[in-house]
Amino acid sequence: MKRLRLIVPRYPYFNIYSASPMPPLGLVSVGTVVSRTGRYAVEIIDENNYRGPLDHRRLQEDRPADVVGIYGGLTSTVLRAYELACCYRGMGVPTLAGGAHVIALPEEAVSRGVDVVVLGEGEETVLEVLEALEAGRSPAGIPGLAYLEGKAIRRTAPRPPIADLDALPTPDFSLLVNPRRRLRFVPVGRTRGCNFHCEFCAVHRQFGPTRWASPERTFEQVRNLWGQGHRFFFVIDDNFAQDRRGTVTLLRSIIGWREAMQARRQPRFTIQARSEVGRDLELLRLMQRAGVTSICIGLESPIDEDLRAMRKGRSAADMEADLANLHRHGFYIHGMFIFGYPQTEDSSTGSRLTARQRADRYLDFTRRTRLDTIQVMTAVPLPGTDLARRLSEAGRIYPLDEVGWDKYDGNWVVFEPDGGTSAAALQEEATRIMREFYRARVQRGHVGAPYRDLALLYGQPAPEAGNAVGSAATQGDRRHRGGADDA
Repeated sequence: MKRLRLIVPRYPYFNIYSASPMPPLGLVSVGTVVSRTGRYAVEIIDENNYRGPLDHRRLQEDRPADVVGIYGGLTSTVLRAYELACCYRGMGVPTLAGGAHVIALPEEAVSRGVDVVVLGEGEETVLEVLEALEAGRSPAGIPGLAYLEGKAIRRTAPRPPIADLDALPTPDFSLLVNPRRRLRFVPVGRTRGCNFHCEFCAVHRQFGPTRWASPERTFEQVRNLWGQGHRFFFVIDDNFAQDRRGTVTLLRSIIGWREAMQARRQPRFTIQARSEVGRDLELLRLMQRAGVTSICIGLESPIDEDLRAMRKGRSAADMEADLANLHRHGFYIHGMFIFGYPQTEDSSTGSRLTARQRADRYLDFTRRTRLDTIQVMTAVPLPGTDLARRLSEAGRIYPLDEVGWDKYDGNWVVFEPDGGTSAAALQEEATRIMREFYRARVQRGHVGAPYRDLALLYGQPAPEAGNAVGSAATQGDRRHRGGADDA
């Protein structure tokens, strides 16, 4: 039987995601679909959660892969993805890649070691590519690809998004090879695409408007995963309540299932949603009964001009009222923020604020809204987003030979800030928000288990040299960076 090896590239630096291993659901779904054909033995290597040394040359000697697929969804890990692609191409192994970054920049990927780039969802496309490789055919007739033909880069016709998400199998996380840590949270997804058009996000552009699996199918997947021993579920949908009718049906199914359980431990869910979910009292009551305990909300900024530039369609006052209602219902709220968002030409108040004044606005907002935990990242002009286009046209994005893709994780400033603010000041103030927030939370003992590591990192006093983020990033860099020998 042939072997397909799927790889999640490691993070180049410590960040808030590296402390909690959770593989990208799309990659696991692709692996599951291929595995069910019975023609390939599929293995998934998550370099961020792998026990033992990672020497891909030795791995290829011991357990040869016939095809390698690499996750290219995160811009900050794409250099490692290209390193892996070159490594396997050098050993004569065909390489595929998919995900947001390589979808936005397929020419870059193909020129950096990737043989075939999947432009969009991969479950159907990868099967057809594997069949073409087995038959020795060109992929020219397969829609949704970019590939190298001689010295020319070819693009095939676009592939429509998958219409019937119910037809996809329950993701098989047992395909993960040699994980160092067991998954605390297992990802579950019901929707794909998005109906919103936030400037900093490429989801709508790359995957179209929202489509969803039926609530019955999603409930079946949750029960299947529960049967495999998983107890905590992270719903990766950007907006859990977007299909309200289906969400209500799903929650009622979970409630009935929980009430019929004899087990002391029952499933618990963390979801992502927009703040306006706090206005839907019926939905909040159902979420409570279904075991939804934590809500991650992209609040982005307490400054209205930032929100308008982002095209969020919300005001700070609206979000504050929503959060108060969520607290009254007892939900644990994780607020996600973008700091230093570049203003548009018609901005006024926001552009006059210093970096420190902006940071103080954020801190005041987090105190008033009594957020349980937060993450604050600098704005990142990710490839394929309208933000990247706007800043590129203005000549404000730093050259890649000075600030590379590995810095595109929200912990670094990668573009020229608004006039009067230095990149160093912007980065330091973003760190100060986190440091002051978590220092207070740690002192009061008000941090729940899911985010305790994050709180301990930022809640400690600032090091004498640098700051908490810089220090941790340096340590993570020493711990995880490898040379060509361990590609």
